Amino acid sequence: MNAENGPREHLSNSPGVSLHRTRKRKKYENFIHLLRNRELQEKDWRIFSKKTQISPSAIERLGVIDELQGHCGCVNCIEFNESGDLLLSGSDDFKIILWNVHRKKLLRSLSTGHRGNIFSVKFLPHTNDNLIVSGAGDHRLEVREISSGEATQVCTCHSERVKRIATVSSSPSLFFSASEDGTIMQFDTRTKHSCTSQPNNILINLKQHAGRFAECKCVTVHPLRPELIAVGASDPYIRVYDRRMINLTSIQYPPGASVRSSWDRWNYATSKLDSSIDNIPPWLCSVLCTRKYRSLATTYLSYDADGTHLLANLGGDHIYLFDTLNAKVPKEYTKPLRTAYLVAQPNGVCNIVDPTNGYSSQSLFCQEETGGNTYSPLDEIPPEVEALRLKAHDAFNKQEYTTALELYNSAIQCYDNIAVLYSARAATDGDIYAALRDCNKAIDLDPDHVKAKFRQVKCLELLGRNEESHQCLFDLIDEYPQIELSGSWLKLRDKVSNPATNNHNNTEGSDSEREDEGFIAPSITDKEKLWRENAKDYEKVFCGHCNTTTDIKEAVFIGRNCDLIAAGSDDGNLFIWDRKTTNLVRVIEADKSIVNCVQSHPSVCMLATSGIETVVKLWGPVGKEEDIDHTSSEKVLKITHENQQRMSTDPMEMMFLQMGDIMDGGHIFARRRGDVGHDFEGPHLSGQCRQA
Repeated sequence: MNAENGPREHLSNSPGVSLHRTRKRKKYENFIHLLRNRELQEKDWRIFSKKTQISPSAIERLGVIDELQGHCGCVNCIEFNESGDLLLSGSDDFKIILWNVHRKKLLRSLSTGHRGNIFSVKFLPHTNDNLIVSGAGDHRLEVREISSGEATQVCTCHSERVKRIATVSSSPSLFFSASEDGTIMQFDTRTKHSCTSQPNNILINLKQHAGRFAECKCVTVHPLRPELIAVGASDPYIRVYDRRMINLTSIQYPPGASVRSSWDRWNYATSKLDSSIDNIPPWLCSVLCTRKYRSLATTYLSYDADGTHLLANLGGDHIYLFDTLNAKVPKEYTKPLRTAYLVAQPNGVCNIVDPTNGYSSQSLFCQEETGGNTYSPLDEIPPEVEALRLKAHDAFNKQEYTTALELYNSAIQCYDNIAVLYSARAATDGDIYAALRDCNKAIDLDPDHVKAKFRQVKCLELLGRNEESHQCLFDLIDEYPQIELSGSWLKLRDKVSNPATNNHNNTEGSDSEREDEGFIAPSITDKEKLWRENAKDYEKVFCGHCNTTTDIKEAVFIGRNCDLIAAGSDDGNLFIWDRKTTNLVRVIEADKSIVNCVQSHPSVCMLATSGIETVVKLWGPVGKEEDIDHTSSEKVLKITHENQQRMSTDPMEMMFLQMGDIMDGGHIFARRRGDVGHDFEGPHLSGQCRQA
């Protein structure tokens, strides 16, 4: 990325001297540029095809191109084959249907041996699309030939529902299953398998480390490094294992009739955890975490095309993107070093400037009280970014928080090292931890950005990190003694000094505090504690949808370039986000009740969705205006705000609300959730979250 020319030159790398250069992001290449580049310099036509599969105009014209009818129950899983001409669907009617996507035709309806809802169905790769594997709520796995319709292998080793199956792109015989019994099992169709009461093909037993109530909800395999397997569970953590040095193990049940039933087997397996059969070395697992210590569960995991990022859809929360190569452990507060800037003067002489955002401390805090704008004069903000910043600030003053947030996102996408943009975005966040991350980023860019430091104290206090907030506050006083003249500081000082009197949501507290919020801290091993202590932080978060009612809701990358992200929602809408800015691009009604599944076609601009309705819907660019569902911005704001309210409400309360047993405004099961609250810049919408 090239730096823009400005008044500051990169003159020295000496310690204590901060030199920032404005970095500009790459602009989107339009079709004409791509076509010309293909003619002149592209060596591989696949690059052109990859970049042109999905375009902004195609997403704007996205509409229903067909409905595939054939099931008589909810469709819980859908899967394209590698070429994209075939589609599998599994349903509550215990049937699997094979569809021809381009002809919109039902090819085969396969009756299965399942007696529970089918939750996952996959093509086994390199089998000429003839072998499929399915998992269901009856604890069964079935490998089946499409041509004959016969099951070639049946497994009943799991003692609880099978929620997800993952295949390996380079191996036609290998697949993995994730079950609510807390295990990931490995299967190889080349070897003979017979189910016994003591399964010996357990790759991961999550209960061994995370406690007897741990459940596996989803599993996926790295697209380029098949030795890496990511597992989502019934907690806020995503675990990535290197299976090359993990030996398959078993659960040794005692002989006799005492463990014949699934319940007896589960009870024995969870009460007799033996560390001597631990098959996972400490260095073969890395943990990712959203820092949300509530009763959460990961409902779906998806790698992007090159495997550098992992997408996680968290039930009861939002969608998170993790950088698997450069993930960082969340930073704790440390007192920043004061820095100086070298400013190049017209006469060629460099002056050392002590940065205070261009103001004396006294004048700065007067502006803080009035909500004025302060940013370093050393940051030459480009005109287009300054225009976005002013629009965002105006929207914030009008309490149009979502609009302000999206404008800040767009500005940061253009220029990602302007401190004032991160500080201002922190004021619009309803997610405290996301706001803290923005404050930290602003302070990294400008260690003397006082607004960011003030908000940093507030976020730490709201998160219940009392020692850090106390230290941060008094470091701020030492650095800027005039802050004691500020009424905002006096209020914050009282809160920080008396944490016991606060009623904020402590999302990062002790185990006992987490139990109060519904997250029961299990009995975990020392190895699990070590993994969690070193858990890596997320990179981006995508908000607006609702994921509380079902635990099979998917979130996927769209297209081979993975520039967009799509997910279903409890409100029956399909949500599409821009990956770079995290802004919402489209909200489309896709089901009368709930959208659970969404899958992207591997080569053309097409999506498949399913949910509570008995049909599978195919989506693509349509030519007729009447076929396009244009959701107004006002309706999108209403939808996303209602979804945030749903996710901040206790599930029991939602059940009673749907029954009409609670009057409007009555909340008898209020789950506490934090928001940034009122800042000195202006009011803040409670429950508002990033992209909400």
